[in-house]
Amino acid sequence: TIGVVFLDTFCRKQHLPLYIQMFFSCCTVVQSGGVLLGSSAILPCHISTNDRLSQITWQRTIKGKAPNDVFLTFQPMIGPSYSNGKDLRFEFIGNFNNKNGTLKFSDVTLDDEGSYTCIFSLFPSGKQSRNSQLVILVPPITNLMDYTPFEGNEEVPLATCTAAASKPKAEVRWIKGSLEGKVREELKETQHANGTTTTWSTLLGKPGREMNVCSPGQNYKNKSSSNLSGLYLLPVIAADFPVMSHDHHHSCIPPAMFVLVSA
Repeated sequence: TIGVVFLDTFCRKQHLPLYIQMFFSCCTVVQSGGVLLGSSAILPCHISTNDRLSQITWQRTIKGKAPNDVFLTFQPMIGPSYSNGKDLRFEFIGNFNNKNGTLKFSDVTLDDEGSYTCIFSLFPSGKQSRNSQLVILVPPITNLMDYTPFEGNEEVPLATCTAAASKPKAEVRWIKGSLEGKVREELKETQHANGTTTTWSTLLGKPGREMNVCSPGQNYKNKSSSNLSGLYLLPVIAADFPVMSHDHHHSCIPPAMFVLVSA
């Protein structure tokens, strides 16, 4: 799960908050799963043997490179030697004497996704290899847009949640509470050339007074977030509905709803 967005509303005689909470966690050691775009990956490379080690070679198969492209070799008397120019994002954090050729790979991009193989040159057994599959995860840029519909019997959009440019594609799920059965969801997706996907989920329904609860406040639209780390509290007021009220400072909004965004 990359991100979780919870939206909640409360009917009270003060500003109406709609809280958006976002959490994510990621794995940095490349074994299974993946690492976040722009973060660091650990490419493990270790072997247990009594054979004599003369060289560790790293090669990769990624988009835009020839298969099994050799990009780094390491010898005890020479140290690391880079092919086709030094890439400062790679840092040797292993120990040659311990037959450990582990690399730290910083600031990973989508173009870095692929297969990474370390090869041990051993005597007398020959060559042995270890493989890591680097998968890049991209958290979605989330955006919640609410609308201002008029009361009526025609189905209209009530709110749209956008999860943009995520990898893997995000899943948007509305937890509707008391609106269950009164609204439906419409989903659209677009896959981009870089492998990310944008997902739009629109909540549609017939706006009626039975869908509303009253609460003061003003309207905030088009809220978004581009960073899913940590916890965010974002005040949002849903669209006003034209209803009768003795207190003109109060407006009416749909009852509590939640949106779950994950990838």
